[in-house]
Amino acid sequence: HCHLNNSTNPDANNFAIFTPKDFTGLTSMLINSTRPINEITMYLTVNVGSNNFTYAIKIKDVNKFIDMCTNMNNEPERYERMWEEDIKTTNTPEKQVNEFLKLMENEKFDEGIELYKCDENYQNWEQLILNATKNTIKIKC
Repeated sequence: HCHLNNSTNPDANNFAIFTPKDFTGLTSMLINSTRPINEITMYLTVNVGSNNFTYAIKIKDVNKFIDMCTNMNNEPERYERMWEEDIKTTNTPEKQVNEFLKLMENEKFDEGIELYKCDENYQNWEQLILNATKNTIKIKC
């Protein structure tokens, strides 16, 4: 899916990374899907300036993923506020990814998912993780 630009406020910035609403939407599809969990991936494409960024979430532990989404469903205001405070839409997509990974780690949500990014040609993927000093590192796939 895409995070579209705000048509009512063109100066507003969108999240360049997944949000709680994205995860709760995926949970609904997951619960109703007949496909095996290893075949389900959520993609996000955003346009920032003249650049496109495409990310993918791979579920590595379905129970932990569903627990994460249940928490987000039960306390939507808390998680939306958390995203707004911890992930600044005015930051570059790279910085938002780092803020996202830190938030996911702090909440222990990183145990249920993996984050990937592809190049602009949609040919090369890298897994994005935090190193020991909380910097984002890329692991080629």
